[in-house]
Amino acid sequence: MKPNCLMLLSLSALVGAVTPLPAQPTNVADKVLDQVKIEAERGDAQAQYNLALRYIKGDVMTKDPAEALKWLRKSADQGNAPAQFGLGVCYFNGDGVTKDPAEAVRWYRKAAEQGFAVAQFHLGDCCYTGDGTAKDSVEAAKWYRKAAERGMADAQYNLSVCCAKGDGVDKDPFDAAAWCRRAAEQGLPVAQLDLGCYCANGTGVAQDSVEALKWLTLASAHGEEMAAKYIPIVQRQMTTEQIAEAHQLAREFKPRQTKGQPLSGSSQSH
Repeated sequence: MKPNCLMLLSLSALVGAVTPLPAQPTNVADKVLDQVKIEAERGDAQAQYNLALRYIKGDVMTKDPAEALKWLRKSADQGNAPAQFGLGVCYFNGDGVTKDPAEAVRWYRKAAEQGFAVAQFHLGDCCYTGDGTAKDSVEAAKWYRKAAERGMADAQYNLSVCCAKGDGVDKDPFDAAAWCRRAAEQGLPVAQLDLGCYCANGTGVAQDSVEALKWLTLASAHGEEMAAKYIPIVQRQMTTEQIAEAHQLAREFKPRQTKGQPLSGSSQSH
């Protein structure tokens, strides 16, 4: 099973990282924006990044991809990790620049080396697929692990898959199940599906039909079709009381919060 390489939509995926300007009164928002522009012109890297996001989002100013790219590059050149990642996005997708996966990887790496989890995840993807760099499953697993340790659910799941297959790391069902659980507990449906299967089969964890049904139920509720197919198979081995317990646990489930940098829809498909 291939790691969960999702789609990096566009630069608009970055706008969630910026603090919204006050909606009212308008003059307050204008003053804040003016101050951001002044600080950006003075060379403040964070202000340059924030200004780039304003031009991307177009919430209090006209959208301007060219201006966004200009300020993103200025910020990235000063070492701002989110801006470096954003510039990598531009090169990967060809947003405002000629599409260049190798240049995308170069900027991803700069941000990744600063500990920016989203960039670490994307760099892992590129290493896994060979987009813009040599295909290297060991290097891919290394970067997935770094992002996973920072709490990114998608990276935790990808690392789980690598451990399950022995792809870039030693094959280890216990590590696979452990990383899968971390992602599942954050609410990642595909991880919940896999964890349900681990619990049903006793792979890397103790066999537990109640836990299996709980995770499969959660995965199915979020659109994982295979989970719906596995549920009746698991239920056939359970008592009515066990099924009721699993359903209760699923209803009570709340995704675990993490301090890691969330993907927020910003991932890439290969």
